[in-house]
Amino acid sequence: MTHDIISIQNLTSSYEDQLVLSDISFSVKKGEIFVITGASGCGKTTLLNHMIGLLQPDTGSILIDDCNIITATEQKKIKTLKNIGVMYQSGALFGSMTILENVCMPLQEWTSLSAQAIKTIACNKLKMVNLLSDAYKLPAEVSGGMRKRAAIARAMALDPAILFLDEPAAGLDPVTRNDLDLLIQQLANSLHLTFVIVTHEISTILSIATDMIMLHDKQIIARGHPRQLRKEKGSFMQTFFEKGLLNSNE
Repeated sequence: MTHDIISIQNLTSSYEDQLVLSDISFSVKKGEIFVITGASGCGKTTLLNHMIGLLQPDTGSILIDDCNIITATEQKKIKTLKNIGVMYQSGALFGSMTILENVCMPLQEWTSLSAQAIKTIACNKLKMVNLLSDAYKLPAEVSGGMRKRAAIARAMALDPAILFLDEPAAGLDPVTRNDLDLLIQQLANSLHLTFVIVTHEISTILSIATDMIMLHDKQIIARGHPRQLRKEKGSFMQTFFEKGLLNSNE
């Protein structure tokens, strides 16, 4: 039976005395492509930043592989967070470094491997995202979709069990977005990775999500498989999917 690799319990978060998230609880099973969605400003990215250890909630617990990163010792927390990879919305690549050098960075910082071993591993990650032939280009010399794939390769550098992606399809055309969705599915299936993805892209949610939550008014208002939630007549979720589909002409 697949176990929960992430468990969030009763998480509440505020910013400058403004409540952002209220009593959030959910779990993510190993191997899932789990989506967090909701309207702009609903707290999606705030929730993700709590899950990757960048923010401290007011109350609640965040368990990653049974380690509560809120209360764990710094050593235990670092060990646990090394088992996750993060792709930020912009890609956050260093513009003065080649794509290969960007992917090498986590390995240089967190391992004692030789330069040749680091380069070999980084090239292997770039091959996984179909970017090996562009390894020596700067981020500015490749397309937006290629920068996203390079950021995913960097996130995979340390062979994490979980990848967090913040709006991976933002700014991409429909064809490139579809290619990225297919890549995520391939990586999840071939490497048995768990993905947690923040997105409001309807096509991405319907095509790759195995489970999802919808945030609204600081809380979770829906949870389940998107294709099932879409069928709930007269629900907020049905309206969400219908409006999205109409807007994207699908």
